[in-house]
Amino acid sequence: MKCILLLSSLLVSQSALSLTTQDAISEIDNAMDTMNIERLKQLTTETSDYTKAYANYRLGIATNLTGNKQQAQKILSIAANELVQLNSTQANAENYALLSVVYGMKIYIDSSLSSNLGIKAGKALNQAISLEPNNPRVQLVQGINSFYKPQKSIQYINASLNNFKQDCDHICWGNSEAYIWKGLINQSVGEIAEAQSNWKQALAVNPNNGWAKGLLKN
Repeated sequence: MKCILLLSSLLVSQSALSLTTQDAISEIDNAMDTMNIERLKQLTTETSDYTKAYANYRLGIATNLTGNKQQAQKILSIAANELVQLNSTQANAENYALLSVVYGMKIYIDSSLSSNLGIKAGKALNQAISLEPNNPRVQLVQGINSFYKPQKSIQYINASLNNFKQDCDHICWGNSEAYIWKGLINQSVGEIAEAQSNWKQALAVNPNNGWAKGLLKN
């Protein structure tokens, strides 16, 4: 029996390790879309480096949505630490952009963290911009960070959406979210029809996007 369990464990590990970065990201996104927290937890143990941090980022969001803010903060701190360590050995725009978003989520959950983490989020984003200014996720984060300046924010979001049209086979998340954020900006200035249109477009990109579905129901 022990041999069977060990073999099963090895097969699961090999299966996880055989996933490409984008395959892992797709699995993480699918688990997030369906609020499959147990699967997200599994993916934090089955992935490594960037995808591990991304899995913890999504798990942190999902945990917050269940109302467990304290646990969500702990998980997001794990994601942030993973990215800081990753940047110490292999810094790139994707790592810094995700780190900025992680800090931003921590501030969203607890605004008292803004004085400290706001600076860190800004520095991480500036590093991402300096490394890869036309990266669609970098531009998406710029748009999110400029949310309360609608005209500026829309410009960044539109730039990200344009670059999301490029072929991608490595790290590709964010296209559907960009339409959601564009819709939220529309909503903030009273453009309700435009907001609805962008949320529908988010679903056209990702039919399983639970966030878009929820916004369209309201």
